Amino acid sequence: MKKQDKNMWIFVGLIVLAGVLIYGGSQGWFKSTFTLTPTIQLQPTPSQPIFSFCSQVCSQQGFNQGYSSSTCKAGESKVTYGYPNQAPLLTCCCYNEVIETPTDTSCRFHKIASPLNPLKSSDCYGTCPNGQSCSFSIVRNLPMCGCKAPVIEPIICHDDESELPFEEQLKTTGTCKDVNGTYTDWCEDDNALVDYYCGPTASPIIEQTCLGVETRLFCSGLIPGSHCEYGRCVL
Repeated sequence: MKKQDKNMWIFVGLIVLAGVLIYGGSQGWFKSTFTLTPTIQLQPTPSQPIFSFCSQVCSQQGFNQGYSSSTCKAGESKVTYGYPNQAPLLTCCCYNEVIETPTDTSCRFHKIASPLNPLKSSDCYGTCPNGQSCSFSIVRNLPMCGCKAPVIEPIICHDDESELPFEEQLKTTGTCKDVNGTYTDWCEDDNALVDYYCGPTASPIIEQTCLGVETRLFCSGLIPGSHCEYGRCVL
């Protein structure tokens, strides 16, 4: 054989080999393949159900991600799941997804979700500005994590004597609380009582505040023989 013909056949052989390598790589010929043999019966039982998802098959093999496909990508392992001498129940591509360790402390999910590890409230945490809180919620069946402004309930005026009969109010040292603070009944002198209440009474309760300084109640005239002491009329 001439040297020129020999070189030609070597060149042809290299082209064929390269074609085989390219085609075989696209078909997953050179990826590791495991054939799993379930030790359970075809009829699932509560304790040992037959796997229905590739995520279950891949998890059993130590992978944290997987999907159903007969053609796997580079770096993935092809896993067939089924009984010997029968068509596979599942053909899966399994791989490990690198979970990054978060370096920031902002309010967000600090975990990457996977089919076997869905996001939950404990995965949502971090700091929020302006007194907001880091909150977990479900919106349209999707887990959400974000900062939420606190709900501030309006302070409604409250007089702790308002349910008592008028004479009992005079005999009780009461307190009144509104948006500005808390006020306690007091004696201006031994007869004049400053008794706080919510008003003006004709206004809606949300608009009322504690009044009393403008009005003096004279104990001797309202309860004969009484005097003012410690914010109440006493006999």
